[in-house]
Amino acid sequence: MPPATRSAAAPDIAAAARALVAEAGLRGLSLRKVAARAGVSLGAFSYQVGGKADLVRQLVVDAAELRRQRHAAWSARAQRMDLADPAVLAALIGGYLDEAALPDREHALTLSELALEAGRDPTACPEVGDLIRDEVAFWRGALDGVPGGAAHGEAIAHYCQDELPFTLAIGADPDYRLLRAAVSARLADRLRDAGTGGFAAGFEAQVAAMDARAVDIRRPLAVDADSRRARIAATVAVLIEAEGVAAVTHRAVAAAAGAPNSTVAHYFRTRDDLLRAGVEALYLGSTGSTTTEPDAEAQRGGRSLMRATRALVLAAARDDSLRPFALDLRRRRGEHMGALVAPIGGGRPLDAAAAQAAAMTISGAGFARQTLGEAPRAGDVAGLLARLRAGPD
Repeated sequence: MPPATRSAAAPDIAAAARALVAEAGLRGLSLRKVAARAGVSLGAFSYQVGGKADLVRQLVVDAAELRRQRHAAWSARAQRMDLADPAVLAALIGGYLDEAALPDREHALTLSELALEAGRDPTACPEVGDLIRDEVAFWRGALDGVPGGAAHGEAIAHYCQDELPFTLAIGADPDYRLLRAAVSARLADRLRDAGTGGFAAGFEAQVAAMDARAVDIRRPLAVDADSRRARIAATVAVLIEAEGVAAVTHRAVAAAAGAPNSTVAHYFRTRDDLLRAGVEALYLGSTGSTTTEPDAEAQRGGRSLMRATRALVLAAARDDSLRPFALDLRRRRGEHMGALVAPIGGGRPLDAAAAQAAAMTISGAGFARQTLGEAPRAGDVAGLLARLRAGPD
């Protein structure tokens, strides 16, 4: 039975599904759990909704309708503002991210989880691609009439796509909000030379101040890349990417690595130790490119990093104990992308805040292309940002 002809009880089922996704992620979604949460039998569920694919489609439809309503409201706000003023545009970006993440976390988490799944397999949630396109269209429309507005709007949309999961996970954290404000301000100013003042002046000190609160990862794998310890860490990275953070247990890692449980526990005593090692393995695996056209292995590593870090950050939005990992990943965002970002500045190197804005824009664009089933083209986005920076004042 097509979703359009289902009974009026279907919205209750969709609400139950969103609640479960918010609690356990998309991988924790089961028809039996949804039916129990909604207070209906599996037979009634099948009649009203259909199968799991129909349920996922309904979640996307609901998210798309909410997104349309919010974009209409934000378009009206944008029309009242002078978005040629970087300070005004930066304020709009911050407000947009907050409203997308904080008032209705279940919708936001569900949409982010669906995008993550589409990044792994675009055929699993093909409708998510329309939401990606809608966000780009919104920002391009908001900056219509501003010189360079189309390219600037596309860049902002991709930056928001990378920043939103962090706002979901650590949006109330004051250090994160200052960091985000600095980065969005530099993007709003088209990555232009900042001189010695403004957010650019204290950005690196702000990042350093977050070190004490973030997870301490000392790159222990870099000097011992062929050890059993490093191979176990690489297994953790694969599990995070393929199955999400919830899959990371000592038993699961041991089984995937073909090692005894005692060996895994010897090298990584706690689950936090496993997660630290997995994240670091991802970072190490994504480096090695020294040009704007990375080789195939570096491209695969970069795509894996995008998916795995997003999975970890979304898990932190549900589990407070994982938030230090989200803080760590956010302060280091784009750390491995120096070779891609450097050409954007030309003969005038980007300051640290602008470099992170550029890296997050490239990352967001890469993830968006994954959800659309397209190959990420980081060099194209870097070129767009270079033209944006060199554009008219």
